[in-house]
Amino acid sequence: LGWLAELLAPRAAENRHKTRIFVKEKCGDAAVDGFEDDLRQALLPYAHVVEVERVDDALRADDATAYLHHLSGEKYYDLAAWTFFLHADAPEHVHPFRLLEEVVASAQSGALDEASFPFLYLSHNYLDMGTSLHTWDNYASPRLWRHLFDGSIAPPREAVK
Repeated sequence: LGWLAELLAPRAAENRHKTRIFVKEKCGDAAVDGFEDDLRQALLPYAHVVEVERVDDALRADDATAYLHHLSGEKYYDLAAWTFFLHADAPEHVHPFRLLEEVVASAQSGALDEASFPFLYLSHNYLDMGTSLHTWDNYASPRLWRHLFDGSIAPPREAVK
């Protein structure tokens, strides 16, 4: 996540007090001894809160699962004005990367108006559950749905918009 440090470094002094970083580990790196502490220490100069949390394997399906985990947990009641969901390899997903730099700078400065941009999709490659080989049913989404909504059934993929 060196790119994240570079992204936040230019305005770290004025924004550290209002920046929180939550890493949702879903790919196994947290199993390496010291991973969480090393990552936390590396990112603390840029944020007043840095949490590294493993997403439950029983519910892990894709990156969206990690994002949903963040939104549906305890942090739901303490969401930031702006939340950026990024892959660990964000420079591979956001082209040009300068776009992310500009959006983050705009959010930090207050120039990005949340009424005008309640959602902004920055990635160029994504999983389309309708046309992808990775579909709703084989990506553990029904299990996640049942867990989140404490139910015994989940809707078919076509019903989820």
